[in-house]
Amino acid sequence: MAMGRPKAELVLSEEEQAQLEAIARSRSLPAALVHRAGVVLACAAGATNSAVAGRFHTTQATVGKWRRRFVEGRIAGGATKTEALRLLRRRLSDEVFRRLRVDEMGDQVVLDAPDSVAA
Repeated sequence: MAMGRPKAELVLSEEEQAQLEAIARSRSLPAALVHRAGVVLACAAGATNSAVAGRFHTTQATVGKWRRRFVEGRIAGGATKTEALRLLRRRLSDEVFRRLRVDEMGDQVVLDAPDSVAA
């Protein structure tokens, strides 16, 4: 009989698995993002929160938080808004980055249509 709260089931698509593995191997991305990718990969492999917490020198609550955030938000749930914008800023041209904005709810980054296309 299982004890404790039930874990959110975490199943990765092939694409998500490849993206997370690339993030986990990265030496240029923020360390916190690399750490989270490793935590999510370990959870997806079937490890318990306590085993993942021990392996990554963190708490079970932190592992549970990142498991839950990934299940709810998939890849985008693994980065905070500030981190996501910082990563986008490094990879996008100035023109494209200036067209980004946070939506009214504050939970998504949206790329505005160019003025020539807007109605």
